[in-house]
Amino acid sequence: MKKFNILITLMFVVTISEAQTIPNAGFESWTNYGTYSDPTSWFSYNSIFLDTACEQGTPGAVGASYLKLTVKSGLGLLSGACATVSSTPTWNPAGMGGFACTARPAYLTGKYKYKFSATDTGVIKVFISKWNTTTLTKDFVGIGQLFTTGTITTWTNFSIPIMYFGSTSPDTALIIMQAGAIRDTTLTFPTIGDYLYIDDLAFSSTVSGVTDEVATGVPCSISPNPFNSTTTISFSAEQNNTLIRVLDITGRVVKNIQFSGKELTLDKENLHAGIYILHIVDENGHADTRQIVIQ
Repeated sequence: MKKFNILITLMFVVTISEAQTIPNAGFESWTNYGTYSDPTSWFSYNSIFLDTACEQGTPGAVGASYLKLTVKSGLGLLSGACATVSSTPTWNPAGMGGFACTARPAYLTGKYKYKFSATDTGVIKVFISKWNTTTLTKDFVGIGQLFTTGTITTWTNFSIPIMYFGSTSPDTALIIMQAGAIRDTTLTFPTIGDYLYIDDLAFSSTVSGVTDEVATGVPCSISPNPFNSTTTISFSAEQNNTLIRVLDITGRVVKNIQFSGKELTLDKENLHAGIYILHIVDENGHADTRQIVIQ
């Protein structure tokens, strides 16, 4: 029996051999599963939701079709929590899925249309990663995110810069798209009928692995990492009103910390085991991004 949906989310499912090629990037190919269809090489929640919220739209901005994500139900998870989406039949936070990518693309580009109310939004996210044979997890090499609010009713180009940290060459890319993500922590639901339409995805340009460390970063170290209960973030200089956000692997902010000082003890608290991203912004606007792993 299919269940309700609150967020409409898509994730890559296959691995391909050619680097920097996004499979079925124009959503021209669709696979019929009887009661619903998914774009070939992608995974959606159509298989478990009551309403078919991921659909083929026609005509495309380029080609015959496009990806159509529509909020079909206002019931379900609260606070914008992502309905668990997977690139395999079983959710695997460590593996995450994705497709082969050995280059370091500078941008994820495409075309979109959307409509979102005052409380929800559309989200497009790209994660570039490398499998770590020691920790048996994926290390984030680069991330990019775009949040859509308001309304755009004509096909419009978008370009999402991918921020890299470190010089590691990746092996995998993962793209996630959502319609109906909650924009605050109040007990609200996405608005039925809100939508995000996507077409003509592509990676553009490349970033070298030599000079792309964040020049205006916030120097710090994190130890231990991975950790079981607590870890310490040690800054090289005294911090004043530095904002630290903890994001899960879907890009959802799960913790906000306003910090002053040189050492911060980060407690696992209610976070589940898995990979998280720390986004650190100091009072001067300097930013840095780090990965932590909770065991």
